[in-house]
Amino acid sequence: FKVRSKSVMMASKHALHRIVTCKYLKPPRRRQNRKISTSPLSPPSNHAELASILSKLFGPSDSHPAIPLSFAFGYGSGVFSQRSGAAPKPDGSPPMVDLIIGVDDPTAFHASVLRRYPSHYRGAFASAGPAAVTRVGHAGGGVWFNPFVRVGDRVVKYGVTAAVDVARDLTEWDRLYVAGRMQKPTAEICCGDDAGGVLREARTANLRAALAAGLLLLPSGGGVGTPLPAAELHASVASLSYVGDIRLLFGAECPEKIRNLVSADGAPERWEAMYRPYLENLEGKGLLTLSEDGSVEADLSRTSVRLELAKDLPPSFRSSEGDRDRLKADLAAVVRRSSALQSAKGVLTAGLWGGIRYATEKFAKGWRRKKKK
Repeated sequence: FKVRSKSVMMASKHALHRIVTCKYLKPPRRRQNRKISTSPLSPPSNHAELASILSKLFGPSDSHPAIPLSFAFGYGSGVFSQRSGAAPKPDGSPPMVDLIIGVDDPTAFHASVLRRYPSHYRGAFASAGPAAVTRVGHAGGGVWFNPFVRVGDRVVKYGVTAAVDVARDLTEWDRLYVAGRMQKPTAEICCGDDAGGVLREARTANLRAALAAGLLLLPSGGGVGTPLPAAELHASVASLSYVGDIRLLFGAECPEKIRNLVSADGAPERWEAMYRPYLENLEGKGLLTLSEDGSVEADLSRTSVRLELAKDLPPSFRSSEGDRDRLKADLAAVVRRSSALQSAKGVLTAGLWGGIRYATEKFAKGWRRKKKK
């Protein structure tokens, strides 16, 4: 996370202006021989559009002050194309824009939003009060989602979480929910100066650990003389937060999700930009050999290599000692618990009709893709 402005943590009329004018992360470098096509679903093309959505939602208005944010990022098919030629919705509308918003004080945030947008909260939660919303939001993945929010011509689902919980998930993988999303390319908007340093260090630890886990989970690593294509390594990393995910068991998530995440237009470049520095660090330690095309050679049959990679995992996962099956079981235990609670909470917080609508769209997306095949 990089910022040019001062902290956005203080509520003032200029708080969201700082988000819009902050220094966005530079887009990843593109290879000259690869053409990046525009998604037929027309997702937001840059960080400025996402910042504009945040400004419209939480910026100052004639009757309300700005609602302070600590950081925010966009993800999913509404932000990045996840497959060339993906099947559009029957009505031709673009996909929902997914946002995660970190705040210093979730209760204060929900109190402000309840006053300003009571319709964002459904069912009993519209009158339950901000403290109750915060308690429920803390369960599962630690994120409270408000879906189907219209902002101009876009439909947005924004999730709210405590910045301190995100920092812990990034470094400990106690939920592997927001941390899992941040192991994949995201459109990061901005964050306050105070949160920035902590989150920047935690983000680095998360990516370093994700790369180590991705290598350790490979069924047969790119051994000496056997280069492992970059796409396979990226797919292994992308799979971490889906190991044990109950949504895959019940068809509420696209079975081709992982392949779409790493092979869509522009995805290889984004993954390379995220993980190349960490691969170069491992190469410097003599744990692998990195080719110019991103392929990797690593002798993962050597116990010393696996033990060294395991040192980059969060403390509670190091007991696996780099063993693939034990690490996978540890990941599944965390993901299964957080995804089950988060999914159940989603049905509850979206309200009856909102939950039915969201579930219907998730199942329909999978069926459209299967039919297209």
